[in-house]
Amino acid sequence: MRQIEINCIVCDLDETLLNDEEKIDGKTTDLLIELQEAGILLILASGRGYKRMIAYAEQLHMFQHNGILIDGNGTSILNLADGKRERLSYLSKENSKEIFHTLRDETIEIQFNLDDAIYVYMSAEIYELKKKIRTEMRLPHNYPWTGGSYGWLSDMRDGYPFSTVVNRMEDVPEKINKITLNQDKEYIDSLMKKLNQNNLLSSYSMTKTSERTVEIVKKGVSKGNALKKVLEEKNLSGEQIIAFGNAENDISMFACTPNSYAVANALDNVKEYANYLTDSNNNSGVYQTLSNLVRTK
Repeated sequence: MRQIEINCIVCDLDETLLNDEEKIDGKTTDLLIELQEAGILLILASGRGYKRMIAYAEQLHMFQHNGILIDGNGTSILNLADGKRERLSYLSKENSKEIFHTLRDETIEIQFNLDDAIYVYMSAEIYELKKKIRTEMRLPHNYPWTGGSYGWLSDMRDGYPFSTVVNRMEDVPEKINKITLNQDKEYIDSLMKKLNQNNLLSSYSMTKTSERTVEIVKKGVSKGNALKKVLEEKNLSGEQIIAFGNAENDISMFACTPNSYAVANALDNVKEYANYLTDSNNNSGVYQTLSNLVRTK
């Protein structure tokens, strides 16, 4: 069986390390702690804001082992050894306006994401749909209006305690981390095709992070570029790391190492960029690869 000696594990969270219940199973947790104790650096790289990553970092003992969080699709790097967070990029008010005015006539939900807050714009059709769903589910009045990777309503108050519905750009803050678009898969696929064919929003990076979600940051901002910065600072080469992911925002990480693994549930086009495949997020794909493949010094 192929084995490699590595110094760093880089792993996406949603639908990669986390199962569909957004949990890390016990055997994967134990193995990642064991590997860190053996001196391997653990990096979690996610589209999430860092506050929605902290609980997983604690579960994996990353604070004790000087782990690193890459959040917001590479907009920031948090060094857990000293708590210092380096902001690499943000979207300005003018950026937000440009994106909003390009998309304002679409039947879509637009989220403006900060570290601890989300500002939500919804087309009239989506607003009516969400009202209907909220009534049918008998949700309390303070339940968030935000959609997510799995549906039209998603409770993300664990990391985004503040959620505000907006109808005009004047209510959106001057600086935000990223913009997230939510709709059903068919609509998202059609929208992405239209934007790419017409060269719209070409000065931004747009990646599908799930079947129904697109995230937008500035051109050149990516998990991969943030990872390169960390590797340079840690004096690590691509051969010394192993990377796991499932979505388009993980492709830039795959380019950093020959040891790139897509989980079985990854988007089809993402699998083409990984050198290897592992089992799905619900079948502990990360654990299976690490337990069979990685050896420590």
